[in-house]
Amino acid sequence: MKKENELEQFSTVSLEYLNTLNLNNRHDTKFAFRENELPDILHEMNSNYNILDIENKREFIYENLYYDTPDLFMYFQHHNGKLNRYKIRYRKYIDNNTCYFEIKRKTNKRITVKNRIQADKIEEKLSSEAKELINEEVEIKPENLSPTLWVVYSRITLVHKEKNEKVTFDRDISFKGMINGWSHLPGLIIAEIKQERFSPNSEFIKLMNKFRFREINISKYATGSIMSYPDIKYNRFKPRLLFINKQCENQDGYFKFL
Repeated sequence: MKKENELEQFSTVSLEYLNTLNLNNRHDTKFAFRENELPDILHEMNSNYNILDIENKREFIYENLYYDTPDLFMYFQHHNGKLNRYKIRYRKYIDNNTCYFEIKRKTNKRITVKNRIQADKIEEKLSSEAKELINEEVEIKPENLSPTLWVVYSRITLVHKEKNEKVTFDRDISFKGMINGWSHLPGLIIAEIKQERFSPNSEFIKLMNKFRFREINISKYATGSIMSYPDIKYNRFKPRLLFINKQCENQDGYFKFL
């Protein structure tokens, strides 16, 4: 059965309800697999999860612009396995035309903390409000930051019917650096469960175990940086890149990493 048919089987929740969930301080767990396996996964989730629906749409386009220093300090913090690291970005929800400036922090306890402020649009020059948030949250000076990577993808969001838990599925993932064209990860799904605290009793975690999908620490920002800046150092990411190669092999438009 096609993915679009599976999406129609879910009961729905509104954006207003989604915004009531307190998941800006959370534990994230990621998985990745081939897109042709998504319909079977969705089919097994509809009894325990609802789907985000906005004006009869159930899949939404996200557009992100990430900032970093000229020497890609935040990329290398991730590459080198540092905790208490940051990602700084604008995010636009294309379908409802809302935009935020966000700072996303991974703590030394592997908890994700996200702070954000509303913005009128994605800016390639930081606004005064964005600079103020950076000064409050990050030791890097705003003047040392500039745009480094565009990331665009489609997202499906599921919300557990009883628990404070949501699951996202990202596909059609594309990247663009500031000096080259677009690159893509065709046929790949990145799934992520967001929980107040990690629980292996989640129906989604159990489903991933059933399908024999192992947790993977995969970052769209790091992956896109490697694809967009060919001379960048990425040796510690090689196992993940080999995994991505395997999932995307034989897909049109895919450029292999290694």
